[in-house]
Amino acid sequence: MARTRWGSYLTNLQSIAAAFAFFGLGGAAVLSSGAAVWSAVAVGAVAGVTAASGVAAMLRSMTAFESDGTVPIDAAIGALGQVYVSIPARQAGRGKVHVTVRDRLVEYEATTNGDALASGVSVLVTDIDGTDALVVCAVDEPLLQGN
Repeated sequence: MARTRWGSYLTNLQSIAAAFAFFGLGGAAVLSSGAAVWSAVAVGAVAGVTAASGVAAMLRSMTAFESDGTVPIDAAIGALGQVYVSIPARQAGRGKVHVTVRDRLVEYEATTNGDALASGVSVLVTDIDGTDALVVCAVDEPLLQGN
């Protein structure tokens, strides 16, 4: 995902609010010490720009945490799962499987190159069929219990 330009972070509501707040706080602190008004404006301006820059930097760094949350289908290759909707033999049609991928239980359409797979059969994902389905094969229960 492309990062937004620095200026858009600097001119958003949070950065502008921080600039005004710290301009006022910095200027008030200088004025309360008895200094001249021009020095209060200068210190307030520096404090405001610094605060706005700090908020903009924090907001920009948070974009690194953005994620769409989807699990890519190719991450399922090699995963173990279970048939949810029966799968016809030799790619004659599609069924559905439940597979745990990246600590998430995901449901995918699936085909098989072998015999038909009934609901509840344990399977291993071997490949991807097109862009939206998995190719699976049956696995023995002792194999699953050994893992």
